[in-house]
Amino acid sequence: MVFVSAFPVDQSDFGHLEDSINQIVLNDRSVTLQKESSEALGAGWRLGFLGTLHCSVFEDRLRQEHGASIIITPPTVPFKVIWADGREETIQNPALFPDHETSHTRVAELQEPYVSATITLPEEYLGKVIELCESNRGEQVDINFFTATQVILKYDLPLAQLVDDFFGKLKGATKGYASLDYEDAGFRRSSIVKLQLLVNKGPVDAVARVVHTSQVERVGKQCTR
Repeated sequence: MVFVSAFPVDQSDFGHLEDSINQIVLNDRSVTLQKESSEALGAGWRLGFLGTLHCSVFEDRLRQEHGASIIITPPTVPFKVIWADGREETIQNPALFPDHETSHTRVAELQEPYVSATITLPEEYLGKVIELCESNRGEQVDINFFTATQVILKYDLPLAQLVDDFFGKLKGATKGYASLDYEDAGFRRSSIVKLQLLVNKGPVDAVARVVHTSQVERVGKQCTR
């Protein structure tokens, strides 16, 4: 699943947002929801979806069918924490992810979800697609030239990279001629950290991100543009 937080632009509209979400969920029981509160953005909801497309459709319905004025945080995925005492905990909200000091003193291992992705594409775009997968921390599993012009690529990819508009980037790299299928591949040990945005020297919990250490600088710059 992927998760986002939703807050009304104006807190006086919280009741309207709540009613709108509940009406849509009546016909879509696959959505998970939980109330949450942010010091910066006020009262809102933590919503879970089957994927980024599911999330996008839900957001469009809120805006177009119910006229909701909302702030939606970027989609995130669940992460797993193996504590030093042996406990395992799955964390769905980046704001609750262990900070740097806690990770070094109380955490034995951090894990993130992976998927097994199968990409079918014309051979002429192979180089660009391999570059895309590698830049998204992908690990190549197989490559099969099943016709003179078509290739099947198999990669293990972090789910966090997949929800970061990977399919949109794939379409751009292949002019829309590639297809993507994927399935769950479980959790793997990973070097991930919590990235926080500071406003007036204080962290804004609602926009916290969990990112791989290799991407901290890039994502940090994107967040402050």
